[in-house]
Amino acid sequence: MRTSTEVVITLAPFAVLFSAFLIFKWDAVRAVTAAWGVELVIALGYYHMTLVRSAEASLWGNLSMWSGFLVLYTGQIFGQAYRNTGLLEILLESVQSIVPSWDQEGRAVALVTVVGGFIAAFNGFATYPVTIPGLVDLGFDGLSACASYLVYFSWTLPFNSLFIGPTISNAASRVPVVDIVRSAGLLSIPLTFLSLLGFLKILGFRFFEWETQVLFWSMGLGNAVAIILFTQVWPAYYLMTLVTGAAISLGNIYLYGRLSVRQNVQSVVGAARPEALRSSFPATMRFRAYGPLLLGIMIVLLTKLPSIERALTHVEFGVAAWGYRRFSINIFTSAGFFILVTSLVAYLFRCKRANVAKDLLTATRRSRAPLTTLLVGSATVYLMVDAGDLCFALSGRGLSWGHGFRPGIAGRLSLVSDAGSHRAAVRNTTHAAGWNRDRGHHGTAERTQANANLLRCIAGQRERQGR
Repeated sequence: MRTSTEVVITLAPFAVLFSAFLIFKWDAVRAVTAAWGVELVIALGYYHMTLVRSAEASLWGNLSMWSGFLVLYTGQIFGQAYRNTGLLEILLESVQSIVPSWDQEGRAVALVTVVGGFIAAFNGFATYPVTIPGLVDLGFDGLSACASYLVYFSWTLPFNSLFIGPTISNAASRVPVVDIVRSAGLLSIPLTFLSLLGFLKILGFRFFEWETQVLFWSMGLGNAVAIILFTQVWPAYYLMTLVTGAAISLGNIYLYGRLSVRQNVQSVVGAARPEALRSSFPATMRFRAYGPLLLGIMIVLLTKLPSIERALTHVEFGVAAWGYRRFSINIFTSAGFFILVTSLVAYLFRCKRANVAKDLLTATRRSRAPLTTLLVGSATVYLMVDAGDLCFALSGRGLSWGHGFRPGIAGRLSLVSDAGSHRAAVRNTTHAAGWNRDRGHHGTAERTQANANLLRCIAGQRERQGR
């Protein structure tokens, strides 16, 4: 009976979250705030955590997610800077100019793979107001444009905004980013082809026509090669994944455009008309559009040099509070720092006048909603861990490793359980709370015994997995 009750309580915040999105149609801030409120009631009423302890867990969750906050905020700055300096317009035109104007399919694929790839590498959110209106301008209806790009964009989720997903996962679990990147890369390789196939089918292109085949395999294999190189072969340079994929796609699109003209491909209205492929912008202005991106990548590579990497460790500092395990912060090696530098460099390459202060203020206003969502969401997750919800779900008391999970998956999930139990073990007696389910068990000896029993349970599971 107790196990069933704990399963229901563990799933309650997730049920509230899904209901808020799917039934009540709330925005992300309201939905995650409702989930946090439910978890707070559970922590106080069922797990008997104090209000102070709950506040500490929530605040620690916010501190641990510092890198995620930085990426979200600087990503908004990047999108605003790149758009207002005129560089985004030139980048878009330079890519579209290498494909014949009558080749609707080629231009659509070039838009999402090249422009979407370069921009998404630094800010995934900034691609939507570029690619979807761009598809509409090519003649597709709004619904098809939205649906097709959302399908295509799905494979980039682990990699966009300089790997914001793995960065947040690392902050929450302390699993090394490189390990997360390796797993994400392997899972994303087939997804690159499926997403591109879905994109083409939604827009109504025939898959077995030669143009579609050339675009599908050249774009899909280009991105797959980039994923393999920078998540499996050289995972330390994982930040290069999307940019490299976009660069390979750009080269492939260029060759495709020349091939289209040479083959005298028919346009969408049925007329055959070869045309000269040239941009309306001079070469110097086209270089400006790519300049900030190139410098941003160069800065990333420079920080990977052994001498610079060692020097940057001197500006690293640690944070520890309330008995939680200490973690390190290094602003100058974080993804958010690289995005910020790229954003500021964009003003040096600007093609039209832009006000840095005004753009910064606009980006700050736009970032309020995503930052608030992450703020409340990270507080919710850490409150669940501290109360014991997640550790219950992942330790095997609520879900058996033998049912519903493969052994390899179970081993990875148990890292979260280990992290929660290790943190509880180092708490002092004043702050140790949350593991005991019964009101009568509040003494130091009872808490110590409960922690020891949990650790033995986890050790036994690990031993059984090893066999």
